[in-house]
Amino acid sequence: MQLVTFFIKQRQRLLLLVLQHLGIVGLSLGVSFIFALTVGYLLTKNKLASTVAVGFFSALYSIPSIALFALLLPMSGLGLRTAVIVISIYAQLILLRSVIAGFKSIDEAIIETSLGLGLSPGEILFRIQLPLAAPVILSGVRLASVSAIGIGTIAASINSGGIGALLFEGIRNLYPEKIIWGIILSSSLCFGANQLFGKLERLFAKRARGEIVRRKDKNAPEAAYDAAL
Repeated sequence: MQLVTFFIKQRQRLLLLVLQHLGIVGLSLGVSFIFALTVGYLLTKNKLASTVAVGFFSALYSIPSIALFALLLPMSGLGLRTAVIVISIYAQLILLRSVIAGFKSIDEAIIETSLGLGLSPGEILFRIQLPLAAPVILSGVRLASVSAIGIGTIAASINSGGIGALLFEGIRNLYPEKIIWGIILSSSLCFGANQLFGKLERLFAKRARGEIVRRKDKNAPEAAYDAAL
């Protein structure tokens, strides 16, 4: 009953904290995804470089998040900037590995056939490679989003806002309702992100297998895919 009463009284603040959390996570994932997609695509052309890059981000990933926050504070200060940098770094390993794996999973025969059909490198990338690599990439996005939501909660310790602020307040003041609602909200965001990106992953997997028929034209990627088969 106390949980319900707390929610009714604090619902506007709870909504604000959820929106703050989504903003932090969304911005961090956006920055990290753009970097991972660009660099990951380039790294698929060099096995040594991809191994070094993955190893580098694996080393960063092994650093406890609270230690990385403390390390960056003198340079980027308290608040959103440091939170976005740290979350982006932790998401980078997952996203980079999924991007590299996604592009490498594409049969070379499909690329060669596409070139034979007269498609430009840009057309091959956006109309063939990305659609075929999308299921693997989205699997990484799904895992990275759940990780980012969790680390975003810890980021409240450096005044970034979000759901973590509620949890830390509850811990400091021994206020169980705040702790419980913080857990409920953060868990709900993780569950929602997992479900959303999981559905997108399955959708793009069906498209990559040709189970979903889309409008085709003479240059459609399916033509190159079917020809390669």
